[in-house]
Amino acid sequence: MIEPAATRSTAECVAFLSEHAAEPWPAGVAEDLVARAAHGFVATREGALVGALFAFATQSTAEGETLVYPTVVVAAHARRHGIGRRLVQALREAPHARRAWAIVQCRPADVEAERFARAVGFEPRDESVEYESALAAPPSPPDPRFRFVEYRGGEDAWDAAIVALHATAYRGRFVASLTAKDLRYALGTPGRTYLVVLDGDSVAAFASTLVDGTKLWVGNLVVGRAWWASGISDTFQDRIAALATARGCVTLGAVADARNWASRRLMERRGWRETARVRRLVMPLRE
Repeated sequence: MIEPAATRSTAECVAFLSEHAAEPWPAGVAEDLVARAAHGFVATREGALVGALFAFATQSTAEGETLVYPTVVVAAHARRHGIGRRLVQALREAPHARRAWAIVQCRPADVEAERFARAVGFEPRDESVEYESALAAPPSPPDPRFRFVEYRGGEDAWDAAIVALHATAYRGRFVASLTAKDLRYALGTPGRTYLVVLDGDSVAAFASTLVDGTKLWVGNLVVGRAWWASGISDTFQDRIAALATARGCVTLGAVADARNWASRRLMERRGWRETARVRRLVMPLRE
């Protein structure tokens, strides 16, 4: 039987997800997924949970689009019985805003997950490239034109500038929007900060950073259009490397859209090497 997740306690849902996820999740991930979900469904058999789907939703940078990110977990003993398919169908039948899309990302090792996604109606949309860089060479001296700040939140003007830069950089693309609330939430995640580049009082660029063991992941590296010709990109990467070293990391990780050749050429010129391809699959929920 498929039921709304609200028929079960949060603790019960979290315990099921933590126990039956295909791979162990870091502490707090299951709690966060349940708490932030816009849609939640559970599958039961004789009163016991055997499957769950939780999905959070966000606005796209393309006007009028909503992006929905589902996570499906089915207990090993209950697989191959159509439970995952029925959970996804419940998501499809739930009320959605106009032009809503469900999105999943599959790495090369996620063969079973991608096979399931395709079977229930997801289709490939695009691909990203994962890169890695070793912190071998010492970074060059800081560029005196700019000030680099490891930002942990608390400056409304900087928050607004980061949100505006993100909106401009990704306008009209199939990418989740960023609001001040999203930014504050991200900055509350353990190990995550933003590196902000200041030109005087103006935020010229930013990147989100997340420590994962001995690797510093770099996401959403955005340079304002007014600074594109300033040479800031190389300087910025040097400061990111210095931050990684200060955090005790030995490698950098980042993801680039496979079609973003300008970004990829810059990274490869600086010694980043491709390590994996991540395929993004989508399914219309409402068009």
